[in-house]
Amino acid sequence: MDPSDEDLMGRYARGDGVAFQLLFRRYRRPVFEFFRRRTQSPERAADLTQELFLRVHSARASFRSDGAFQPWFFRIARHLCIDDLRRVERGLLGGPPPDELAARGSHDAESQLAIRQSITVLLDSLPPEQARILYASKGLGARYEEVAEAIGKSVEAVKQAASRALRRLRSAQESPDV
Repeated sequence: MDPSDEDLMGRYARGDGVAFQLLFRRYRRPVFEFFRRRTQSPERAADLTQELFLRVHSARASFRSDGAFQPWFFRIARHLCIDDLRRVERGLLGGPPPDELAARGSHDAESQLAIRQSITVLLDSLPPEQARILYASKGLGARYEEVAEAIGKSVEAVKQAASRALRRLRSAQESPDV
């Protein structure tokens, strides 16, 4: 019978490197998918997965052997997602969106540039907070709860801002001036 996650984490906290390898093998794919769904980027998901296991290593002494491993592990993963979202949001304050959005379109360089310029123009037409919320929720696939926590607003306020931003973009598309 395989040892439980809690047993493995307890053993790892006491210095058993093999226990960590077993936990890593069990959780590497599920946590990668967790991050990939939230970031929509395999590269960022891989980076976050690596960062998560580094944080688990750093926090191994704080794991309570009488607690459940999975909630503890995924709580660290959720906090890591929120930290990542905050980094992305800070990057949006002063520059164009990351290349990731453009890379989702055609692989042709001219098409990528056109997509990036269109996204930048659309986001620039919005108030800064609406642009950040729309980019994080629709562009990066972050849940409204994650966006709300990252920017210090209520979930309802974030939903309302996203809705207003989408309405504004739709009306701008219908307008012949834009």
